[in-house]
Amino acid sequence: MGFFGLIPASELAASYNVRTRKLTLYAAGDVHEHTRAIAFHRAPLMGGLEFTLDGWSGPFTSRTIHYTHSQDFDIQLPNPITPSNTVTILDANNGKGKTIPIRFLGGI
Repeated sequence: MGFFGLIPASELAASYNVRTRKLTLYAAGDVHEHTRAIAFHRAPLMGGLEFTLDGWSGPFTSRTIHYTHSQDFDIQLPNPITPSNTVTILDANNGKGKTIPIRFLGGI
């Protein structure tokens, strides 16, 4: 049996390529051995960028594994609706979210 929910991250980062207009989110950490389908999902937030870091876990054992995950999102930054210098990521260690600075790449 598997369970879907927030997974823990010990490292979080964000970058934006101004030429390709892609926001890349990165996470790393330790999860239960049978955790699969790790992904960022955009969450609705007025006036900001918010994502959850989720995965399917189970069956549970006492063993953990280290993971790294990066994922691209097509988005144009800056824009008048969302601030362009930070993103908030909710994970199992930061249920209320952790604000991450966005590193801009590619020049203008």
